[in-house]
Amino acid sequence: MKKDIPAPNAEPELPPFSENPSMTFFLEAIGWMELGNGEEALSSIEQIVDKYAIRFEVLALKWSILYKLGYHKKCKDVSYSLTLFHSANVDSWMMRAQSFYNQKQYQKAYETLQSVEKQFKNDWRFAYDYACYHSLTKRFDKVDYWLKVAKRKGDPKEVDKMFENDPDFKPYLRYLESGKKDKN
Repeated sequence: MKKDIPAPNAEPELPPFSENPSMTFFLEAIGWMELGNGEEALSSIEQIVDKYAIRFEVLALKWSILYKLGYHKKCKDVSYSLTLFHSANVDSWMMRAQSFYNQKQYQKAYETLQSVEKQFKNDWRFAYDYACYHSLTKRFDKVDYWLKVAKRKGDPKEVDKMFENDPDFKPYLRYLESGKKDKN
C-alpha cells in the first residue's frame, strides 16, 4: 500500500499542540510579552526545540518577540522559516517583507510580496502593504490600484484612515503633488 507523501509545506502530523510540553514554553513566552519582558519571552520561546518549533504559531510569536526587541536581522531568519514551512499563509510573507522593511531594504520587501502577488491579491492587508512598497520603491503607477484593492476587500474607512497616517505613502503623495501622475 502506498503511503501518502505530505506536501512540502504541510505541517507535520503531530498530536495537538496543547498536549505537548512545548506548550508550557509557548504560554510562558506570551505571558512574558504581556508583562513587557521581551528577553524572557525570547528565552521561553527558544526552549521549543522539537518539531513544534516550526509550527506557525511558534514562529510567528518568535518573530513578534524579535521585532519588539529590535532584532531585525533575526526576524529575517525566522521569517524565512515562516515562508518555507507556511507558504500558504499570507502572514508569513507579510512578516518576511516587514523584516526587510525594518532594515530599510524596501526593494527586497517589494520583491517578497511581488513573488506571491497572485496568491494573495484578495487579502486586503496584503494589498495595502503592497501599495506601501510600491510607494517606497517609487512604482507610483500601481499604488492607487493596490489601495483600491485593499478598500474593496477590506473596510474602506479603515484603509483610508491607515493611508492618512502612514508615512510610507509620503513618496507617492509628493509624486501626486508634483503633477507627474497626469504625465503617465
